[in-house]
Amino acid sequence: AERAGKEREREKERAASLESERDKLRAERDAALASLSSLEGRLASATKEASALSAENDRHLLEHARVVADRDSARSERDRAEEGKRAAEKENAELQGVCEELMAIVEG
Repeated sequence: AERAGKEREREKERAASLESERDKLRAERDAALASLSSLEGRLASATKEASALSAENDRHLLEHARVVADRDSARSERDRAEEGKRAAEKENAELQGVCEELMAIVEG
């Protein structure tokens, strides 16, 4: 009977130890789940921020493309104007030559 009583006492201690270990593991699991939930929230927030930054980057790229197109258009316009100016100067020089010849004939 004494041996059976000691055996029951050891079983109670073992059961209490196992219950304590189970409670400890549950607490660790709950902490891990809370940490996971927090990380998921941070990931969602970071994903949202990345999406906003990507959209802003796309807007900047579009604006840059517009600026480049405007610059290229202005350069083309300037080049056409310079070409027109050179043609007008050449024509003016030719007309000046013709005028000088006519003056020479008139003064003659």
